[in-house]
Amino acid sequence: MATSRAGEMQQRAPRWSLYVLLLWVAGITSSSSSTLRLHTLPQNTGFFTIEARRDLPDGDGGGGAAPPQPLAARSASEGGSDSGAYPQHRSRRSPGESVMPKVYGQANLNDSHNQMVVHWAGKRSNVIVALARDSAGAIGPKTSSVYVSYDYGTSFTLVSDKFQLSGVQANGGNKQVISQFYHSPADNKRYLFVDSTNNYLWNTFDFCSSVQGFSLSFKPTDLLLHSHRAGLVLGYDASHPNKQLWKSDDFGETWVLIQEHVKTYFWGVEPYDPPTTVLVQRHEPQGVSTILSSTDFFQSEQNRMVILEQVDSFQLRDKYLFATTTRKLFGSHEASSVQLWVSYNRQPMKAARFQTRHPITEYYIADASEDQVFVCVNHLNNVTHLYISDTQGLSFSLSLENVLYYSPEGSGSNTLIR
Repeated sequence: MATSRAGEMQQRAPRWSLYVLLLWVAGITSSSSSTLRLHTLPQNTGFFTIEARRDLPDGDGGGGAAPPQPLAARSASEGGSDSGAYPQHRSRRSPGESVMPKVYGQANLNDSHNQMVVHWAGKRSNVIVALARDSAGAIGPKTSSVYVSYDYGTSFTLVSDKFQLSGVQANGGNKQVISQFYHSPADNKRYLFVDSTNNYLWNTFDFCSSVQGFSLSFKPTDLLLHSHRAGLVLGYDASHPNKQLWKSDDFGETWVLIQEHVKTYFWGVEPYDPPTTVLVQRHEPQGVSTILSSTDFFQSEQNRMVILEQVDSFQLRDKYLFATTTRKLFGSHEASSVQLWVSYNRQPMKAARFQTRHPITEYYIADASEDQVFVCVNHLNNVTHLYISDTQGLSFSLSLENVLYYSPEGSGSNTLIR
């Protein structure tokens, strides 16, 4: 009886047919031309997350390839230093709309996981990497599989056997569970694969032809790769009580703890910052946050600078720095209003001015790419207006009233600047 039920469950397990889509390229790059968009990290370019449609019939369970399953897809282009493990960029559509992108090719992987993260290595490359994994809400022990295509997705090779645990993890009988992988914006042949369950990491310098594994002394809940120096990586442990930030200068092989009590963190952006600049928002014992920058990974006081104190939230967008503080409005019966602070070209941060008498509860930085800042300002009762700034991002004038804007859940949902 147990054997029969196990066989039935195996037959009902969904199997993947991976579609090779032009949307991988167009869907990611086209978002950059939108006026209202979320900031995309360079390391997240080219990623696409696909989920099995739960409302579709199961596969036939036979030994051969299962019939092609339509897929619900979304791009995973939004990442952030304060994001969760699976950063996502979501587009809004009507509830009854069924989106099926045009299929240009198909590769049957015959994989039973219900979620897949796919990445194209970029221009002048025919490599596509796919991570099949169980979603966060999946019941039972989680597993993962890694596939690589070297022919633009015509065929895929299972390379999971290259990702083996070693040392204590292997001796304890643990199995690898890769939760996420990262692509280097400085060298498109480099990838990092993370197992946050076993505190383990694998790197590759040649599109997964060879893979090395390393045990970590922290839980890698998020990584941030440098845009120009391929060896530099920041690792964040959000599960640790002290919210630790680690640094590697050899692409994940060795790590050094550089800060604790970190809420958000960023690599500096050249040419506005020196190449080794790290900016963090750090929780202080008094219950407030401070924005700090360092050019030597916080090894010395002379290379450390306090940018702003008593901060609620902090974001970096190229030549702009944004932060929020909460202050009491003089003569107002409302409890408080949120103040936006801006730095342009790394000048000292100054309070931005908005032509409004209404208390502000939230800012959504829509765009800051053309020497001008577009920001959606949320007032009380969920009234939102669009403002546009001068070049320095300090003086804002009303551009459009009563804007309906989509502020995604997940990445950035815990910050007043989104």
